[in-house]
Amino acid sequence: MSLRAFILANKLRFAGLIAAALIHVGTAIFLASSVSRLLDVAIGRTPRQDYAALDPGVSATFALGLLFVTTAFQRRLTDGLGLAFVHDLRIRLFRHILRAAPGPASEGKRANLLLPFVGDLTAIRLWVGDGVARLMLGCAVTVLLIGYIAIDHPLLASLLAATIAILAACAWSIHGPLDRVTRDVRRKRGGLSSFVAGRLEAATTIVAMGRSGSEATKLERRSRDLISVSMKRAWLVGALRGLSQSSAAIMLVLMLTVMGSGVGRGEVTPGEVMGLVSLAGVMGHALQDMGRSFELFVPGHVAFQRIDRLLALAPRVKRRKRRARESDTGLILSKIATAAMAEPYDLFAKPGEIILLDGPSGSGKSALMATLGGIQAPSRGEVWINGAELSAMRDTERQRQIGIASHAVPLLPGSVGMNLKYRHPSASNEEIDRLIGEMGMGGMNLANERRLNEPRNALSSSEYAAILVLRAMLGSPPLLLLDSVDGSLPDSVAKRLAAKLSTYPGVVVITAQRHALRQIATHNWRIENGGVRASTRERLHSVPGPDDKKTNAR
Repeated sequence: MSLRAFILANKLRFAGLIAAALIHVGTAIFLASSVSRLLDVAIGRTPRQDYAALDPGVSATFALGLLFVTTAFQRRLTDGLGLAFVHDLRIRLFRHILRAAPGPASEGKRANLLLPFVGDLTAIRLWVGDGVARLMLGCAVTVLLIGYIAIDHPLLASLLAATIAILAACAWSIHGPLDRVTRDVRRKRGGLSSFVAGRLEAATTIVAMGRSGSEATKLERRSRDLISVSMKRAWLVGALRGLSQSSAAIMLVLMLTVMGSGVGRGEVTPGEVMGLVSLAGVMGHALQDMGRSFELFVPGHVAFQRIDRLLALAPRVKRRKRRARESDTGLILSKIATAAMAEPYDLFAKPGEIILLDGPSGSGKSALMATLGGIQAPSRGEVWINGAELSAMRDTERQRQIGIASHAVPLLPGSVGMNLKYRHPSASNEEIDRLIGEMGMGGMNLANERRLNEPRNALSSSEYAAILVLRAMLGSPPLLLLDSVDGSLPDSVAKRLAAKLSTYPGVVVITAQRHALRQIATHNWRIENGGVRASTRERLHSVPGPDDKKTNAR
């Protein structure tokens, strides 16, 4: 959602912001009037407007309390707007990155994807909450107070408006250099973080090669470069803050200079001057808010550009308009091609058939598996499962239709049970226990409540592969994809898996190393030299189940 769309969608909140500004201005004027009467009464002067019904000390105290309440309410409202905007943007960005991120990210890529959710969204929250909202408040308060002063003192109001315009022009002149140096700081900070992350990951190599000193020197050079550009930015930000924070003093001096002669001539009471001084304090605070918005605009603008680039990433699989071929069952690949294929191919598999996806390393087996699993889009062509096109399926439908076990589709931090049910949440514990028993995995520690903070470190390779397989098979999806997960399974489990697959009701596509799994294939799709060669094959022999083994033993 753009900032303009957000404002339109939150008209009531922003109307409340303007209403708060009006109340704040009214309170400031009431306070100025109370201070003016309080001083005039204290020195024995008769105020021009005598509100005998209300003691000036009481009215001043009441105005101060009301000013405190309106200021606190404004802060709550502005922060709420910033948080609401970032919340909507965070959810939208998360959904988009999930669909656009190119598969499992490396540590470096993961860090780059995390940065927007930490640094960039924080900068945007500050810009919307402390920037846009406070800019609106500051402008409204300043304009209204100058309008009020112009009623009795038009010359002073004109001078104040001209001074504010000059201060704003000076602040805007800093914008260009501040934008450039902010980008330099972000670029050098990102480079420094990447350098440290890469070197820490290769710490063993650095120590073994005796390069600790030279790497520390490189880090020192990068750190000094970052300090240099950061100091440039500090000077510019300091100048911007100096302009905003000195604005109250500038207006105070201007008021005293202009109104001092009026006091001498008896045209203005000291109380009126003191009242104007209190208004100068309120305006000075409003101008500081406006200066703060200038300061936050640059990092917010840069962060917006980064977020926009991420949101412009094309999704891996573009959802198409739903079409149906209800008469078709099984798996159909219509004029399909991936990056490794020189020309498109038509492939077909019926329910109950087991496809062995074969070919030399780097031939494109994993790419085709990812295409069948809906993880990435094919270069061209369509994938149909039981009469429904894959790219037109909703998430819940694809969840029911496809089970994929692959190390490219890793487990999540959580519990074993959460991971097992992640694709098929309605699976019962009894169904899980039954499948574990059928697969001969009862000896593994696969208790549902077992916690996995870091699954790859908390599980053995066989346990990890077993959970991948179980997660894919729960619910017997019409298309089952097993991508090189058999290598870590114990021999007994691999044989039971083969026996289970040989009677599987849906289409099974496997890339396997174990003979027990390769021999049950009914068809072979071999990818080689940019082409696919499909062939039918007889099973070498039936794979005996566990009960058959017992019978033979007798």
